[in-house]
Amino acid sequence: MIPRDPAFEARVRESFAHQSHMATLGVTIERIARGDRFLACARVLRPNRTLTVCPVDVYATGAELTLIATMLSTVIVRPLRSA
Repeated sequence: MIPRDPAFEARVRESFAHQSHMATLGVTIERIARGDRFLACARVLRPNRTLTVCPVDVYATGAELTLIATMLSTVIVRPLRSA
């Protein structure tokens, strides 16, 4: 598949390089994922009143599904306070 923007990979790498917090976290880009589309599959692993944990897997689609990213998300629920 040819991207609409031929400079896509260079733009992504340049943008990533400017995000210093990614280096602090030890995040790297091994390679830019290729696929017709991307599919994210998430589920709620642990729902609670205050903290919810959700694992997410991201796949590139095409001839076959290829796992390209995994994330563990935590969401903190804060009740609205009346003024």
